[in-house]
Amino acid sequence: MVIPSRDGALLLPACLDALARQTVRAARVIVVDDHSGDDSREIVQRHPLSAEWLPLCAATGFPAAANAGLASARTALVALLNNDARPEPKWLEALLQAAREEPDCQAFASRILSSDRPDRIDSAGLALTEGFGQLSIGALERDGPEFDGRHEVLGACAAAALYRKSLFTRIGPFDEELVMYWEDYDIALRAQQAGLRTLYVGAARVRHLGQATIGRNSSRAAYYYHRNWLPVIVRCDPALAFTRAPWIILTALRMIGLAVSRGRLPACLLGLMAGCLLLGPRRVKAVAATRSPGARDRLLASLKEGSRLRRAARRADRPPA
Repeated sequence: MVIPSRDGALLLPACLDALARQTVRAARVIVVDDHSGDDSREIVQRHPLSAEWLPLCAATGFPAAANAGLASARTALVALLNNDARPEPKWLEALLQAAREEPDCQAFASRILSSDRPDRIDSAGLALTEGFGQLSIGALERDGPEFDGRHEVLGACAAAALYRKSLFTRIGPFDEELVMYWEDYDIALRAQQAGLRTLYVGAARVRHLGQATIGRNSSRAAYYYHRNWLPVIVRCDPALAFTRAPWIILTALRMIGLAVSRGRLPACLLGLMAGCLLLGPRRVKAVAATRSPGARDRLLASLKEGSRLRRAARRADRPPA
């Protein structure tokens, strides 16, 4: 179990309390501290869960903290959990059971509910629309039996997910250049390109505050969200992204419009421009090296499914995230 954390003194006690109530205990709980300036260390060391403390020498962001925890973990299965997530008692048990019963899947997505609105879904897996727009499946929808089962999704939200370590051996670690946002989509797309599968597990329930570390609707969050979008979607399949340029432009215009409505236009535009500088050949070559036959067909099918889910949410007057 790996918990990336930065200045999490107010968040970690409830997170660790929730882990102490799990019906199946993690072999190890590693709190990877991203150079906090508060008393997070004392809180972790005093907690009866006896979590391990792994400090980083500089504030490098979520992907680097996750990678440090994954490198330290010695088990074949490793769970990632945000410090603002509160898993229900059977969360880890449900994920581990799914991993045992579905050996062909390499990542497992949780049923994440909003802490602000406990009756609403925050994420039931990750999807992308045909314009490569981000979509958290089920976001803002009322929780119900339709979210109970298991099914394949594009990817798992890294706020609460289980991974086989062999996945990272195959496709490489989280991209530390991203710092925050889109790193789980990057993993999802690279895994899909390699022919690896992600399973949504409805019984693995967790409540998530969301953006508790960086702050809701902050300029910094807006900058990194828009900076990382193009590199992630283009590097997975540059030729496909080129052919879908009109759809991508429409998605960019929608993102700009949303940034205007939230008062974050400068951060959005700076992020989009900075993202172009990350479109180097290194990651494109890395993804191409692990691409398996049928990768483009799988991606196209995922994009169509994501657009279908978005249309269904709009018809139901439940706007997706």
